[in-house]
Amino acid sequence: MTNWNQRITEARTDRQMTKADLARACKVSPPTVTDWESGGIKELTADKMLKICDALRVDPWWLVLGKGNFKPSIIEDKTPLSNEARKLISWVERVDGLGGQAPKLFTHINAALQVAGAITQAQNSPVDEAEALAGAKQALTSHIEHSEGKQRHATTKHKQ
Repeated sequence: MTNWNQRITEARTDRQMTKADLARACKVSPPTVTDWESGGIKELTADKMLKICDALRVDPWWLVLGKGNFKPSIIEDKTPLSNEARKLISWVERVDGLGGQAPKLFTHINAALQVAGAITQAQNSPVDEAEALAGAKQALTSHIEHSEGKQRHATTKHKQ
């Protein structure tokens, strides 16, 4: 069974925060965070525990007692979401229920998001936009051709 000290470590590493990041967020020193995680500090005041929960975006009940949800859903997170992000979350929730088709769709969406990221990066850099768009188009085309090739190969194998 884990204790609150171990749950701090679990949440911090899940959030990809360093001890220094958590220390800054809680206005303490990094050695204090080490003491929290190692069990060197056995008790915390409520206000300190709530600062930790806020910094790690975890439910206080989960941190103190190990009950409830470790991670809030992305919609419950306090970070404001754009309309596009809300639509994407809604779409992912619907697609996730499709069973075997979901991994294929997620693969294509991941490729499209990578292309979108490349386009955004190209727009923010002094590189020629036409060249960047051509590279992004080629990456997406390659992904689709590769995926379709796998499907043809699997179909051919199945017919044999």
